[in-house]
Amino acid sequence: MKVYRVSNKGKVRAGILLTTIGILFLYTARKAFGLWQNSPKKDTDLLLFGLNLNTTLPALLLSLVALACIPVCWYLLVELFTHIEVSDNGIGITAPGYRIYYRWSEVSRIDVLESIQEDSVARLSISTHDIPEIASEENHSGTFLSEPDRNANREERKLSRQRRKQGLSLIQTRATHADGRALNLWTRVLYPQARRPDQMLLYPALDDRANLLAEIRGYLKQ
Repeated sequence: MKVYRVSNKGKVRAGILLTTIGILFLYTARKAFGLWQNSPKKDTDLLLFGLNLNTTLPALLLSLVALACIPVCWYLLVELFTHIEVSDNGIGITAPGYRIYYRWSEVSRIDVLESIQEDSVARLSISTHDIPEIASEENHSGTFLSEPDRNANREERKLSRQRRKQGLSLIQTRATHADGRALNLWTRVLYPQARRPDQMLLYPALDDRANLLAEIRGYLKQ
């Protein structure tokens, strides 16, 4: 089994980004706190429901910027400590708090999402052939059917929607904690990869990523 981790260059970039975002968070949070605490009113100030718009709007915008820094830092940290495991049996992704594993028979293809392969995100698309067949098209000929046939057509569309929901649920259960426990809904919010486990993202920051992509393509050709 070979393990791919974030490269040293990727760690330096992540450190610079985390430092920059941390400074931005401290600055905007401090400014927003000051505006919320001190909002002197003048006769020329615009008021809405007793709020001074001259200070409330800037404070609100700065607060939103500060809050947005938190999930960005979290996602960077998750990516920083994530590693990919490749073996003859399949490929797995392990991150702080969760892991996903797929057999090679479940991986349908690999796509590079940008034109420059060396510096772009790659995506593994996970097939669902182990799940009951999912119909992707609906019958639009209901206008020309009799009433019993239209009822049967509606039942068929209903079953199709149920199959799609079942397929999505089965795919989502693949993301688990390290000990095998299922992730709950709130935990999935913390992990972007766990929200779409049918697509495994391989970021450019991985060390020896070109060899990883070549190894994956080699297994897919077998």
